[in-house]
Amino acid sequence: MPNLVEVGHLNADRFVRIAEIYRTETMVPPDAELGHIVYSDYLNIDSEIPQWVVWLVSGSILLLLVAFGLVLVVRQLRALVEKRADELKQAHNKLQRYIDILDRYIITSSTDLNGRFTYASEAFSQISKYSTQELLTQPHNIIRHPDMSDKVYSEMWRAIEQGNSWCGEILNRAKDGSGYWVEANVEADLNEHGEIIGYTAIQQNITDKKQIEELSSTDYLTGLYNRKK
Repeated sequence: MPNLVEVGHLNADRFVRIAEIYRTETMVPPDAELGHIVYSDYLNIDSEIPQWVVWLVSGSILLLLVAFGLVLVVRQLRALVEKRADELKQAHNKLQRYIDILDRYIITSSTDLNGRFTYASEAFSQISKYSTQELLTQPHNIIRHPDMSDKVYSEMWRAIEQGNSWCGEILNRAKDGSGYWVEANVEADLNEHGEIIGYTAIQQNITDKKQIEELSSTDYLTGLYNRKK
């Protein structure tokens, strides 16, 4: 009997030869039909993947890579934004502390073009004895002392209305009627177009200085002014 089992690849031709041997050896009926036997050569199966599948897989991989890259970029941007926001918050808090210090210790006020208060620092309120709410929207001359010369105010307004700064000594009157002296530096506030939108004054309390000058120029016993040498 021939060797019916062969080692190696069983292709279609070999399958037919083996079937004929089986028929010759009467191992199958001579009139047996081989057409009903389904044979598939696994080595010759068309293994080519359809193009649309290749494009679909490639596109999916590309989308995944892009999405992964976007996630990394978003994370980096988020970290950068959070860091920047924290820096801005710290800078804002630091600036606010400086503003609070200036508000407490620097005599500052601002007015609109009509001379009405738009801002007054805490130090201004303390020396004038008016609360901030009492000062806002009130005319600046609410603190004008009657002994103060009109000439000084005329010079000041002429300078600041032309956009120039003005510096001088002013006698003001507090809410309780007492007087206090300040050395004032007044400047115009400008908008982005260079137009005057108001005025800001920074003042220094010189009341003690003026009292010393008064004492040095008058006789302690008589109250009369000393003669100039």
